[in-house]
Amino acid sequence: MKNYLVEIFDEDYLENIISIVHRRYDGIFLLCDRTQNVDNLSMFLQEHFNCKCKIEKYDMTDLKSIEMCINSFINETDCFDFDLTGGEQLIVYQLGTIFAKNKYNIQIHKYDVIKDKLLICSQDSSLYNSEDKTALLKEIISLNKGKVISEANYNYSDKRIRSEVIRLFDLLRKINNDFNRFCNLTTEKENPLTYRKYIERDNEKKSAYNVLREFKKHGIIQEYQYLTVDNRKCYQYQFVKEFSIKDLFFKAGTCLEIYGALAFFESGYFNDIHNSVLIDLDGKIEKNTSDPYNEIDVMMLYRHTPVFVSCKNTRISKEYLYEISTISKQYGGKYAIAMILSTEKALAPVENRAKQMGIIMIDDIANYSLNELKQEIIDRIEELYGKNGC
Repeated sequence: MKNYLVEIFDEDYLENIISIVHRRYDGIFLLCDRTQNVDNLSMFLQEHFNCKCKIEKYDMTDLKSIEMCINSFINETDCFDFDLTGGEQLIVYQLGTIFAKNKYNIQIHKYDVIKDKLLICSQDSSLYNSEDKTALLKEIISLNKGKVISEANYNYSDKRIRSEVIRLFDLLRKINNDFNRFCNLTTEKENPLTYRKYIERDNEKKSAYNVLREFKKHGIIQEYQYLTVDNRKCYQYQFVKEFSIKDLFFKAGTCLEIYGALAFFESGYFNDIHNSVLIDLDGKIEKNTSDPYNEIDVMMLYRHTPVFVSCKNTRISKEYLYEISTISKQYGGKYAIAMILSTEKALAPVENRAKQMGIIMIDDIANYSLNELKQEIIDRIEELYGKNGC
């Protein structure tokens, strides 16, 4: 006897894969309306879970069509396990009619997708304990019609990276505005350790001086000097060594992104963590510069659920909330988690709006140590999903 999963197609990818994540099957019957194109999902299920998938189509407005669809593959020899998570109500109704005949070996189950728990099960629940595969973020985005163009991946368990990020983040508490301006200056590389920042205005000179003075005081650079090169004013400075992540010292948002990613990693709740992710809007990467894309600061998985994080080196506005909410739903589906981290304290109306929208907002993190931020993340996740995220 073979065990088959009967999956009723739903627009949200997580409802389509949660069963195959928790149990191994000999094959999948993917049921969908005649108007729906499920070729990408079928291919993904076959390739990722090494399980043959057969598409069966019906007319969702016609009960007879649904009955004929199910009868075309069901038999008295094998077991057919119907996933009732999501899907069309008419199929569930028709399934009850077939089930009542007591002729076939039909089982049913249903998941609480948010808590990743089995709600309904007509057979031994221990059969659903497998957890050896899930979708990767790139695959999830692809299933939602996007495509990752580029991303930054770091070894968050590397003690050297951790030390560099914490040291710079602590320093930026004092010079954040100056550092933002410093990063926007035209940069020229002399050699792997020596760089120039060109000065156009007096306030740029003051900011550059404040940053370089603190860098030297904290042992990040060896020396710096104010020069004229080809009739242009600049500061030339030399790093004491090559750092693990050079972007930390050249892109204003990088330190905040990686600081947040470190806290997520060390909380123990997240995996498949990426920084500075560029996503093509329609999943079709073209060479022209007008091809639209979105940038996501931090992206990861909580169990099987995608998490999208916006990191702001400023006070959060309602526009930032709408932006991360839209992106998370577009590329992660209706169960995706939207989060926003900010270095400054948010105003009460923005905080209330974030709660209404279901966005996890952690503000004023300029005053958080890494351990404090990690604990805040743990508290927020356990507030939503229970102790130990269950």
